[in-house]
Amino acid sequence: MEANPKKHWRNSHAWEWHLKAASALLASVGDQSLEGTPEGKFCLQLFRYLDSMSTISRCKPPLLREGAKLTDLTADKSICSFSSAPVDAVSGMVPALLELLGMVNLLAAHRSRRVDELSELGFRTAASHVQSQLDAWRADYDSTAVTDHETAQVTTAFEWAVRLRLHQVVDGYDPHHEMVETAVSPILNAVMTIPYGSPVEGCLLFPLVIAGASSIDVERQMLVKERLMVMENTLGFGHISHARQLLETVWADEAERNWARVRYSLFPGMVFV
Repeated sequence: MEANPKKHWRNSHAWEWHLKAASALLASVGDQSLEGTPEGKFCLQLFRYLDSMSTISRCKPPLLREGAKLTDLTADKSICSFSSAPVDAVSGMVPALLELLGMVNLLAAHRSRRVDELSELGFRTAASHVQSQLDAWRADYDSTAVTDHETAQVTTAFEWAVRLRLHQVVDGYDPHHEMVETAVSPILNAVMTIPYGSPVEGCLLFPLVIAGASSIDVERQMLVKERLMVMENTLGFGHISHARQLLETVWADEAERNWARVRYSLFPGMVFV
């Protein structure tokens, strides 16, 4: 690995500028108009996917919900549409899970405001509501979803990655916390059932990174590293090797388990798509 990972990221935030420009362009046209044509629907689906996934790097709510407040997470009406919408043809992911990921990172944007008992209570109340909505989504998904095996497994991996990220946002990065094992085990079990080169393999990057960064067991670390190396070849995108380098950096420093801080300081602007 190169001594200075930052050299990879001279233009690391260009994607964020493009995403904001795309958001403004889509807003000027309007969702209703875009939904009326196949091309417009494709653009909307692609943007919603990229917008949701970008929240991992930005630790902010999706641009589509830029004005959202912490209190929106505890409103009677959920900001997440728990529909039985089929898997998104563009992303290969259940749309509701992408919305839930955005909710987790809306919560993340408010971490610095936990300054007293009252703000801590409000923060944890909002987090509890997000947790409840994840549980409600899973119950709805189990009762209505009809998917093939690989889609079901990648959905499980992504779901537990979102749950683990929610835990980290609220309670930190202690790798010995019981929630870590609760989440990492189903992520890696699901990953191992998905064949190399599967059409859903591209959805595994975020689950692999968060599971790998949370693993102190060398065998698990090697499992994640091997899968990422395979994906470097099967998918061919350069940012997958950067994800592997991120994990190697985290694993090399046993005192620093906060992979998000490492990403921010050494791999700014890294994307997980």
